[in-house]
Amino acid sequence: MSVENRRQFELLMADIRKYAADPTLANRDILLGRSANDVSRYSNELITDAPAMTLLLETVFLLRESTGPSKCRAEEEMLRVLRHVAWGCVGCLQEAGMTREACRKAGLQSADPALQPMCAVLTLLLAFAKECFVFSRPRESFAGQRRSLAFEILGVIGGLLDLPDAVELARQAVKKGRADASGAMTFLETYLAARKETPDEDLQAALLRFAKRAKRRGLAVGALNVLVETGTIGELDACDRIDEWKAEHWGGG
Repeated sequence: MSVENRRQFELLMADIRKYAADPTLANRDILLGRSANDVSRYSNELITDAPAMTLLLETVFLLRESTGPSKCRAEEEMLRVLRHVAWGCVGCLQEAGMTREACRKAGLQSADPALQPMCAVLTLLLAFAKECFVFSRPRESFAGQRRSLAFEILGVIGGLLDLPDAVELARQAVKKGRADASGAMTFLETYLAARKETPDEDLQAALLRFAKRAKRRGLAVGALNVLVETGTIGELDACDRIDEWKAEHWGGG
């Protein structure tokens, strides 16, 4: 990040912190929303800038402790930036020849100095995404969406790293029908398909049960997509199950 861009980025983080700290601020919705949207301007530079990423994550931590509906929209926008940065890091590392096999042996490290900044950023993102499942705030409406987006970040990072603990988190989200189940299924589809693995019997049963009971068609489709993309069931089988879902929930419509 250039000196001028870093200065502008730091000012932007300071603005977001200021707006987050004062829910009574006039036009807070507009100011916070606009500033959160502006974070995406630095997405590409954040891929190789661990100090800037640290500042961004610290700002997200402060934002999620604040109150007011506008803070949820702002946090969601910033989490989407984090997901984009994760895609950039993983893509660049894979293009440079880093593989899952190499990461199994040495972790997220590289002897190539040019790749070390991206490894550092990805390590920060991995820790952040996992921490999202530890953070708890009573009666918070955004908790499910935060965890769902954290699952999506983990799905991207799973392109390089084995994340068995995240698979278990996703399993529990599906089994319990939690608000983050959508992100959990996105993670499972990406993670398992990349490894050409099929869900174990317990997870298969949980996904089929979730698809049958889902209140929304999109969620039912998401559960079945995990099974289709991993070769567990065929597309025709999935279509039949969606027809059954429509008959039960829409009266055959």
